[in-house]
Amino acid sequence: MYNIFAFADPEEGRNIETTNYFKLMTMGKDQFNDKKILTSTANRVNKEIKACHAQYRQLGYSQPVGSQTQTLLSSFPKGSFFVGFAMTLSSVWHSKDDDPFYPIENPVRKNLVFKIPEMSAKTWKGYFRSAGMGMGNGADPDRINQLFGQESADAENSVQGKVFFYPTVFNAIDYYNLNPHDRSIRKGKDPVTLEVAPRGAKGYFTLFYRADYSNTPLQKKKDMKMICHCLGHVFQESGFSAKRGIGFGRAVINRSRKNENKLQLHSEKKGVFESCITGFDMIYPMLEKGFCNEPE
Repeated sequence: MYNIFAFADPEEGRNIETTNYFKLMTMGKDQFNDKKILTSTANRVNKEIKACHAQYRQLGYSQPVGSQTQTLLSSFPKGSFFVGFAMTLSSVWHSKDDDPFYPIENPVRKNLVFKIPEMSAKTWKGYFRSAGMGMGNGADPDRINQLFGQESADAENSVQGKVFFYPTVFNAIDYYNLNPHDRSIRKGKDPVTLEVAPRGAKGYFTLFYRADYSNTPLQKKKDMKMICHCLGHVFQESGFSAKRGIGFGRAVINRSRKNENKLQLHSEKKGVFESCITGFDMIYPMLEKGFCNEPE
């Protein structure tokens, strides 16, 4: 059967199958334009995705910022910080997968093993870098290269950068029809079906900034300001999805999971400073507060 991956449940000694797309293989092209059939298929798929997502979190691949990261942070240079929060999509998200054997032409990118929608760390870094370069006269190419790495065709000469991202997985799949119109007849002829993470799907975002020992507190503040600008821009304005020009890929902080929405900063005088996040606009003031008593 197509796209079946199984992994062992150590507690119950049995195999749990990840998402099964066999039903999609048997559907004809016309059926992908039938809203009822697509909704029914998505409901079946999401039952299995929900179980796979729970296993993904249970195995520690989606670790929220908490006590473990706090211990880890204390071993990094002062000024380093973690930002992590549960998020809810306010519009659909799509990133095309490269699976050549799939029932539809536009599958959403998935985790290789668990087959749940996933946005890679590399893609996050690309969107943040683009947001930084889009600041116009305020863009500082050297600082952007220091934060997000230097683009280079030669992998040996590339620079890593100070900001690290973690993959984000989403807990639902849906199917979205686009119907491009012919300008001459003013109607669509060939609808395009996209597999997407729907509005309301939940995920977890994690960012880590590793400060350099040689940086002054003022340099660290400038880095923080740049990162927070990119964070707000990507989530609220530009989006982080294919088709973002038509509103795809927006998200908000999920305030119902406050215990997972945290900022942790390794401050100069206060040790590891931790605070709860409820909005994007409060992240930079929190980071600045951790440095308020430090000399520049």
